[in-house]
Amino acid sequence: MLTLCWLRALLLALFAAACAAEFNHTKCPALWELQSDMVKNSFSLKKFQGDYFELALHDYTQYPVCPKPRCMSSHKVVDYQMNQINDTFYLVCIGKNYMSDFHFRLTDTPGFFLGKWTFLPSVTFPDTVVDVYENEAGEYEWVIEFQCVEKADHVWFVGINWYSRQRIVSKDYIDSLLSAARKRGLGYFMDYGTGVTTVDQNCTGSPAAH
Repeated sequence: MLTLCWLRALLLALFAAACAAEFNHTKCPALWELQSDMVKNSFSLKKFQGDYFELALHDYTQYPVCPKPRCMSSHKVVDYQMNQINDTFYLVCIGKNYMSDFHFRLTDTPGFFLGKWTFLPSVTFPDTVVDVYENEAGEYEWVIEFQCVEKADHVWFVGINWYSRQRIVSKDYIDSLLSAARKRGLGYFMDYGTGVTTVDQNCTGSPAAH
């Protein structure tokens, strides 16, 4: 069984290894290099909030910290009083349900937030909404988020998360999300290290299935 102490220890070990790695990029990409015109020009917090299922990821805090992450979902609520997005995240790992709280402080830049995670409270995760797709209901059907942290003049951590309102989708649907990320220039990061992990969303009976 996983324990919180075990998770924290493994996270710290992975991040320490990342610090020693050599990357081709010594700087995190700039916002203007990443965000689609739609995000730059018309990003909406109202359309962004709500429930999502994570269909794919490149994120050491999720894999390989969890050897086989399943049933991952995110519940995003904008808290205007606190000037932040409260993000409750669920996953199933080795048969056990986990929940984490993230808080993303709003900034003056649309689709760019400063994240804090309860497991690593000393680290700020700059979070960029790279691209979105708006459905007929007037909400974002899917979003691609990118986190990048620099330490000691090099890239220390990269996370890419593909979220969708739909839980069960086709391979073509997932491939279209991955293609959208590559069009935004994220291919190098997607292919680095552990690559992209697709998430098993066969989640009947899991809290992550809402």
